[in-house]
Amino acid sequence: MKAGVLIAVCVSLLGSWAHGTSSLERPAPQTRPAGLADIHAQQALGRVIVAPDGRFMLYEWGHPYLDWVPDVDWMAPSAARRMETFLYKVDLTAPEPTSEYLFEPNAGATYWLGDLSPDSRHVAVFELDHDTNTVRAGVWALQEQKIRWFVPRPDEGQLGGVTAWISDEEFLYPAKGGLARLVRANVITGEARPCPECSLQTVQRAKSLADEAAARAGELAARLGDSRLPEGATLLAGSADGSVAVYARDDANVLMLMVKRAGRPLDVLFENPRQWPRPERTAAAK
Repeated sequence: MKAGVLIAVCVSLLGSWAHGTSSLERPAPQTRPAGLADIHAQQALGRVIVAPDGRFMLYEWGHPYLDWVPDVDWMAPSAARRMETFLYKVDLTAPEPTSEYLFEPNAGATYWLGDLSPDSRHVAVFELDHDTNTVRAGVWALQEQKIRWFVPRPDEGQLGGVTAWISDEEFLYPAKGGLARLVRANVITGEARPCPECSLQTVQRAKSLADEAAARAGELAARLGDSRLPEGATLLAGSADGSVAVYARDDANVLMLMVKRAGRPLDVLFENPRQWPRPERTAAAK
């Protein structure tokens, strides 16, 4: 491919960023070890993605680092402000869906969720490991249940945006240093190399298409509704086929994640109080 050629982008119809009152990126880096009260009070949802066919969803959930403070001097400011974050998958074909780790996380690491490949067989992920002071890009094969990591280091200061997939097998991620600003990674061969011919317009175009797709999915998801949604619930994301809507209640009292599937009652994936110890329920509320 000749330099300067704009690569065509494949974007599946995905969900959107969660829009709660909290964020996985703190105003400033953590300066003291967190206790259990901090974990509950400051827990946050991040990105939420629903498969186009509504068969599964992925999301980020995080909290401050418990009982220790990581060294952040070596990383980009935005990564230094990020809380300890975990990635979860929910099988929406199950009668009673539950949250499971997307893959087993390393201790002392935080993660970013990238986008699904156009065929929904892979999802890009990123890991920052505080034990080894390393950052790496990877891809999780959803059917094979396997992770593949790539060698070129991603730029942790630019993680959290849309992942530009240029086919079912290749995606771009931001490079750390070097002449190229993007790395081109292949999920089949495991090859990843700096891609000077890859234009940043590719990523910008991917974001625009993803935003449009998320807006359309949100419009369809809003039609599902449910009378049992609690007051203050906010629509986060939906599937492209209109069969799934994901909601959260995120306020001073609780962080709650819910999913509504067409023809089924509302499912609560978790309901976590902000207070610790857990507040006692009144007799009227029991």
